[in-house]
Amino acid sequence: MLGEVSLYSRIYLAYGYTGLRFGIDGLARVVQDHFELDPFQKGALFLFCGRRTGRVKGLLWEGDGFLLVYKRLEAGRFRWPRTASEAREVTPEQFTWLMQGLAVEQKSRIKEVSPKRTCWLFCTECRNFQPLSTAHAIIRLTKKYCAQRHAGGFCA
Repeated sequence: MLGEVSLYSRIYLAYGYTGLRFGIDGLARVVQDHFELDPFQKGALFLFCGRRTGRVKGLLWEGDGFLLVYKRLEAGRFRWPRTASEAREVTPEQFTWLMQGLAVEQKSRIKEVSPKRTCWLFCTECRNFQPLSTAHAIIRLTKKYCAQRHAGGFCA
C-alpha cells in the first residue's frame, strides 16, 4: 500500500530525523507546528524516518480520519535525505526511487532526447547511405549523378 503512488495527491518528506515513537497526534503536531503545513490535506502523505533508516512512518488524512503506516525493511535501508529539518514535496518519481532504495536527489540522470528526422539516400558514387543534405551536395558537385540515380532513399 505504501508504494502505491496513485493513492496520494501530494507526498512530503520530513528531511532529517524524526522520532518514530510519535503516534498519529504527535506526527500531526510535527507537521502543523514544525513544518507549518496542514496535516488535514486529503490524500497528502507525510513520511518520517528516524535514526534507523530501515524504518519509515507515514501519516495520511483520508477525509474521515488519519491512517498511520509503518514500514520496516528486512534487508537494506532507505536513502533518506538528512540535510535539513524541513518538509519537502517530492514527485511521484522521487517517491518511487525512495521506496526502491535509491536517493531522492539523483546526481545525474539520462536525459530524454527526441531525434531529428533525417532522410537518407543511397549514393552510387560511394556505395553508401548518406544524409539527404550530403547526397544533395554530392549531386551538385559531381553533376554526372542526377536526382533520379539517388531515388532509392528512405527517411528514418
